[in-house]
Amino acid sequence: MKSNICLIMTVVILAAAGATQAEVLFFDDFDSGMNPLWQTPNGGWVLENGHMAVTSSCGFQQCNPNLYAGGEGYAAYLVSFDFSVTTAYTPHGSGVGCYVALSNPIEPFEGATAGYSLGCGWSADGSPANANCQIQVFNGSSVMTEIAYDTGTEYWITPGAVYHMVLGRIGSSLVLKKWAEGEPEPSWLVSVDDSSHMAGYWMPIFWHNIGWIDNFKVEGLSAVPVEAGTWGEVKALFR
Repeated sequence: MKSNICLIMTVVILAAAGATQAEVLFFDDFDSGMNPLWQTPNGGWVLENGHMAVTSSCGFQQCNPNLYAGGEGYAAYLVSFDFSVTTAYTPHGSGVGCYVALSNPIEPFEGATAGYSLGCGWSADGSPANANCQIQVFNGSSVMTEIAYDTGTEYWITPGAVYHMVLGRIGSSLVLKKWAEGEPEPSWLVSVDDSSHMAGYWMPIFWHNIGWIDNFKVEGLSAVPVEAGTWGEVKALFR
């Protein structure tokens, strides 16, 4: 359960030199406070019982802690975390997931950025049978285009239950899975080929509900060359 936090600055330097596979870019179990690379631009996020918890609903706003340093230099990555929610359904839909490959470290509805949204749990009518997982892409605006979607009771999020989620990119495919604690880990539940956006920033997100995340980890699976301009922008985050 416990692990030392790896500084993203170190890993990004390795990526620029042409490093490695399966590097831990970021890890936080919140047991010793919050990693200073997190920011909290939206929502009532607090440290609570060894978790990072959102304690107030954001309405139409997404509730998200923003991981301010991302995976520049990595074209393949997996994001994993544990989570639980207090409310599984609201009239606006509910869900848990993560933005990935963000071109700018901001929430997509706060300004121009590009990347993907991957998550599970929505149900238009509150019925578990209509819960779904989906992958969306956005290209420099807040308008998202759905590129993968599946529905079924396996995507429902029961309030109070603990779940595990893994998502990210493997090769040209975006992948996503979620399962309840104590259940066997499934194969990828939703996947789609899309190479519009590669390396970028990560941001876990709760849509219109409250709950907590824990053991948030990002692994870089392969390295790609980092251009001088991009590398300068990454270094600037640490000044």
